[in-house]
Amino acid sequence: MNEQVNWEMPSGKWMQDDLKQRFFILNRETEIIDANQLGLEMTAGAKWHSSCDAECAGFFPGEFNNCPFCGAKLISGNTGDVWVPPYGRGNGLRLVANPVDFDAIPIQGDKTDLWVEQDAAAFQLPRLRGDYEFIVGALGINPTVLIAFDRTTGLLDYLSLTQGKWVPLQQESGRRIGESKLPNWSWSVAVVPEMSGFALPTTECPVWISIDWANAKYTPICGKGKVIGGASTLEQKIYLLVLDGEFISVQHFNFATLTWEQIGNPLSKFVINTYEPLHFSVPIIDEYRRMVYWVGIEGLLTFDPTLADFQWRPWNKASLTCQAVPDLGPPYQDPQGNFWQLCYDKEDDVFKYFKLSGDESDCQSVDGGRFSSGITCFSKSYEHWDKPWAKVDTNLYEKAKMVRAPLLCLSEENKASITVGFAHGCHQPLLEIVKNRNKPHLVDIWIERNGELAVELKIRDALEVCTPWELRLFIYNDAVYVYSSEKSVCNKWSLR
Repeated sequence: MNEQVNWEMPSGKWMQDDLKQRFFILNRETEIIDANQLGLEMTAGAKWHSSCDAECAGFFPGEFNNCPFCGAKLISGNTGDVWVPPYGRGNGLRLVANPVDFDAIPIQGDKTDLWVEQDAAAFQLPRLRGDYEFIVGALGINPTVLIAFDRTTGLLDYLSLTQGKWVPLQQESGRRIGESKLPNWSWSVAVVPEMSGFALPTTECPVWISIDWANAKYTPICGKGKVIGGASTLEQKIYLLVLDGEFISVQHFNFATLTWEQIGNPLSKFVINTYEPLHFSVPIIDEYRRMVYWVGIEGLLTFDPTLADFQWRPWNKASLTCQAVPDLGPPYQDPQGNFWQLCYDKEDDVFKYFKLSGDESDCQSVDGGRFSSGITCFSKSYEHWDKPWAKVDTNLYEKAKMVRAPLLCLSEENKASITVGFAHGCHQPLLEIVKNRNKPHLVDIWIERNGELAVELKIRDALEVCTPWELRLFIYNDAVYVYSSEKSVCNKWSLR
């Protein structure tokens, strides 16, 4: 006898079929089995078996902790992970949204050599060719979702843990998403966790991607103007920097009207000593001062959302040769919460850090380039963690004979950071090494803590890339992934 029992749950109406050992979600109005039983982990917060081999595999109401047929523990996709590309937290610095427990990382080795083995199973990309950015978060639904966005084609896919494969999202209506040609240091996504979608810059215009999870479809909502800087979120509002004709303006997305709107008065681009092409950085969010900063090559754009005030200041009024180097990483944040941007003065052949919340007199000279990222910096030495403008120990500087670039700070408390080492044995000045974007470098990836033995993230197949400091990371489901768009590979290491 085929016994069927209906369940009324907050997640929906479900039918339990004992003969088939399956649960089916019902249409709330007709109480008939819904024709679409796919993607229920997204649309209904459903749970599932950790193994798809069980006879009673399938979806179960999210309110269940164990399978009513075999008693096995059910799992959900609600990991709580957040990754806002390109750097993680979404505030413009290379910081994780949730600190990683260093003691839980499966480290192997002894007192002289420590490492983490690369995950045995290769991480498959949605398509062999692409230029992917990865977004992790709730995005308006209960479980955590991993989305791959291809900056070249505008295609979107989400990873189905139950099916173990990428599922394409189909465009329902609206204008096709254009290619995103901003340089990597200028491109970023913005999210509001309660909203089903995300904002991104394209070559043609700002775009909000509205996702219909129930039907696995999306609709692009486009604004006006050429985007010249990354997207950001401050106090649940999304902002983008746009060039419309001869004027630079800040636009935000209005969720009530589903439109892009200009905030405050625009700024003539001729106020800026034009550096073509005109690009600004991934925005830096100063939550304490409630400011958004966009770093430009020749100066800084500061936006105050409260006053709708938009200001420009050059790095050094007296020297037109003083330029920022945002392509080498985000600004440094000191322990007091101030942000400092690294600049290089060609005329004086000197590096300087300028405080974003100060003026041109608020600067620190640097002995050689030590480029910062979050709360760490990179150089040919492992000693500079808290003050990148500290004096250089030349013996240590020469002894290292390699460049180390911070990719991601895993914890602000213990400063554990993922770094990449490259240019082994090279004696060129650091800026000359990183300016050459055509020379491939064999890379090593490490987890470092100040004063502790570094932990190597073992790579089975040697990774050789031209811009190691632009490797893209993301954290999802207790693992860290390192993606190279140059090589179309994505390596994975467990963090727990």
